[in-house]
Amino acid sequence: MLAVATVAACSSGGSTSSPTATADPALLGPPNESKGNPAAATDCANQMISAGAVAVVEGAPGLVDQTVDVLSPAGVPLVLDYATSQKSLTSPNVFGLMNGVSSIFGTPAELARQSHVTKAALVTIDVPAATDQLGKLAFGNVGAQLDVVAIPPSTPAWFAR
Repeated sequence: MLAVATVAACSSGGSTSSPTATADPALLGPPNESKGNPAAATDCANQMISAGAVAVVEGAPGLVDQTVDVLSPAGVPLVLDYATSQKSLTSPNVFGLMNGVSSIFGTPAELARQSHVTKAALVTIDVPAATDQLGKLAFGNVGAQLDVVAIPPSTPAWFAR
């Protein structure tokens, strides 16, 4: 019988001392997040490989491409809540439970089409999975121009009033 160790994203905290564990959050510092740092996301994925992970389950990481770059070539399956970047949608061994492109960009783009909107703006965190060309493609396919307003991850409470 094949034993499967599932390693959660670095943002979950924990240690790598048991077969089913999370990656060491010390790589990332408080509060155990990559803070939009691609190098920290790559370090986390490398730590998963070093810990002997045979599969990785993550939510919808903002720096998913850096994780895919490490895990996919190593043959370690990566399961995501949402596949939101071109790499996460097309790389081997990456499995998205939901298509983030359709839910994040497709539905608003279709609403823009139905409402005859020709220009729209998307305010989002400045990480590749959120700011890559997929949103512009979805809106472009319905005849609308999308402007992406990227907010740095370190900006405190940019969403608050």
